[in-house]
Amino acid sequence: MTLMNGLAMGGRARIWTDTAWTDPHTGKVIGYGAKAFETPLFPSIVAMTTVGGDPNRIMEKIGSKLSLMLGGLLEACENALREFVTVQPGIALARLLVAGWCYETDSARLFLIHSEDGTDANGNTWPAFAAQEISDVVSSEAANPKVREIVANGLTPDAMLRIAEIQRAHPIDCEKPGIAPYYGIGGTLLEHEVTRAGVTTRAVKEWGEPVKSAICAG
Repeated sequence: MTLMNGLAMGGRARIWTDTAWTDPHTGKVIGYGAKAFETPLFPSIVAMTTVGGDPNRIMEKIGSKLSLMLGGLLEACENALREFVTVQPGIALARLLVAGWCYETDSARLFLIHSEDGTDANGNTWPAFAAQEISDVVSSEAANPKVREIVANGLTPDAMLRIAEIQRAHPIDCEKPGIAPYYGIGGTLLEHEVTRAGVTTRAVKEWGEPVKSAICAG
């Protein structure tokens, strides 16, 4: 599982991720590295979480497409997901969180793209391979009473950091057939921010080893 939260507010868009990478066969942590990357469209960044398949395919596909407009970047992301899941049909899954500056609206915008149709904790549905503009997203624990209380009081960057700590402490079980158990959110909590001036990334907190619990891949 990847911690992949986002918030668009005040003309800025932020994405938070952890850095723990796991072996898809054993579920154990094999190293630490960034789960978000800048794209040829300036300024923009894409964060990803995957199950099965090779995440490098997604990065290469998006990185090879020079997009001069945000819509072109979103189309490249949608196509990259389609190609990714064809490698392991029925097993490979992915979700992308895209933050980019839109010169038409003069603000940073946030989009979520799934490789499967689905419904979130609030009953909102989404179609596969279609970018959905959002103001915020919490990758897990959306139904947690503590998270709901924070959301009800209004989301801010500081509130999102409190939610990240709750997510780390409460990993979720993965029910995907053929996928090994995974061991949690860990490494470093990174905050990626998109403004008109560019993309900045900062380390918010050093977590170290993930909380030991079998959870879904990331």
